[in-house]
Amino acid sequence: MRNKDRYPANWNDTIRPKALEKANYRCSKCNVVHRFCYVFDENGKRYKINKSEIQEYKEAGLKAYQVFLQVAHLDNDPNNNEEENLRVFCAKCHLANDKEYKNLLRKSKLREKEELRVSSIGKNE
Repeated sequence: MRNKDRYPANWNDTIRPKALEKANYRCSKCNVVHRFCYVFDENGKRYKINKSEIQEYKEAGLKAYQVFLQVAHLDNDPNNNEEENLRVFCAKCHLANDKEYKNLLRKSKLREKEELRVSSIGKNE
């Protein structure tokens, strides 16, 4: 977990486990199961495999990995740990869920940089 200091002290031992249990250890979007291993075919369809088979499938050029679920804050505020604000996602679904927010954040940072650049030009004249 990045930015550990942004999360409450009981995140790993209480909040996260409770969210995982409530979601039955499944991604709330695609339904993959926490710590299960999957291989994905060319069409994106997934098949459950044994952990010992991951390397073999990778060598054959297929995506194969063990899933570790993440708990997402729907409002992107790690301080808001209300049950209705938390969702369990696999990494792929978590990225998709956060995409719009990240794009808005990126645009606002670019806007801020441009405003700073423009204001510094005015000061140099």
